[in-house]
Amino acid sequence: MVAEVEKRVPLDEWARARYEKSGYVRWQSILHFFSIDCIKAGFLVKKKGVWYLTPEGEKALSLGEVGLHRAASAAYVEWRETHQPAKQTEIEEVSEAGEQGQEATLHEMEQLAIESLKKQIGIKNPYEFQELVAALLRGMGYYTPFVAPKGKDGELM
Repeated sequence: MVAEVEKRVPLDEWARARYEKSGYVRWQSILHFFSIDCIKAGFLVKKKGVWYLTPEGEKALSLGEVGLHRAASAAYVEWRETHQPAKQTEIEEVSEAGEQGQEATLHEMEQLAIESLKKQIGIKNPYEFQELVAALLRGMGYYTPFVAPKGKDGELM
């Protein structure tokens, strides 16, 4: 998903810059942060690094960029009020904002991990891929009696 956004959306230097403290790319962090609002609004569903637009999300696209952002933000506030007890002090309100940031960071880290795994799997040759699958099966408790041996040229026989 993130790779597709980068291909399709023109990003300036500011958006491509990295945050000094975390090292994360600015536009990716912002995307992950605000995607939480869209999830709580029911506009998006994220499953194992793949983002799905819901029928509600498709309808919300007709609101335009600003309207979509406002609707998602309002839905997040409504969700928070429904699912989290009201807090009285300013310190606790700041903590709530921090919780949304932490949730965004978790989604961000999950997305980065999934993209990295896909990249690593994609560069494996057939023999390495076969070994990876065999190791996963053994890790799941299955018995793998053998894997095809390499030929003289390093390719599968």
